Amino acid sequence: MIQQKTLFAGPWIGEFGWELFCWHGFLRKIACKYERVIVACRTGHDLLYRDFATDIINYDTAHLETDMWKNHGETNPRFFHRYYTEGLTKLKIIPHDAFQERWWFDEPWSKRQEFISFGQYSGTKSYDILMVVRHTEKCNTGYRNWPINEAAKFATTMHERGYRLACVGTRKQAVHIPHTDDILDLPLHALAQVMADARVIVGPQSGPVHFGSLCLLPQVCWQTCNEHAVRTAIHWNPFNVPVVTLPGSDIHWKKRVMWQPMLGDIVNATERVLKGTVR
Repeated sequence: MIQQKTLFAGPWIGEFGWELFCWHGFLRKIACKYERVIVACRTGHDLLYRDFATDIINYDTAHLETDMWKNHGETNPRFFHRYYTEGLTKLKIIPHDAFQERWWFDEPWSKRQEFISFGQYSGTKSYDILMVVRHTEKCNTGYRNWPINEAAKFATTMHERGYRLACVGTRKQAVHIPHTDDILDLPLHALAQVMADARVIVGPQSGPVHFGSLCLLPQVCWQTCNEHAVRTAIHWNPFNVPVVTLPGSDIHWKKRVMWQPMLGDIVNATERVLKGTVR
């Protein structure tokens, strides 16, 4: 294979889940075509790129945590649109119409990426349950949060049944609740190891839940509509880890309404995964 000299890619402008399954896998897939691969990424995300990048540059702006099309605080409202539709497509990293079709997940899209798993099972399961108690208003998505009182009921129930629990995520976007260990704000490499040594992650669909897929961690999660359920169970699940997406009303995300599952349904689904009855 004739290699080109240098690829410079990044930074990803958008949510963590999309970086995991609509960006870094593309770069890994094409990295072999280049002698040198320079990746710019937000601080702390080096883990995603270090297996194929020759150089990593940490680059942080307020825009990195927002979706590219929302342009929060951007003086040029078409900057992010042009960044993806014009700039990156010239490198043939993403299709020219990806901006319009980022919600579609046909098989060829998945085959254009390459994934590896993160974390390595130590031989001992440190936690039975990791919880993502999402608590943020970023990009006007507070409707996707797990109400703290409901999450606390779940933690209390599982603690009383003898399970070991911990809360994961970032302090900017999640909270710690009683009866769980507080391991918020772990570096990504440390979180990967915790996930590799855990048995299940529970919470509304979010970046940590999606990252669990790459750490071979089973999931119990929920979201606003069936489209997201398919994404988590199939399209964003390259290693086919067990996933339970709790069914609910098919509410389109633009309505800014979040269906919340019943406590009993979350408990039952979690114990099904813990007992190994979900494949």
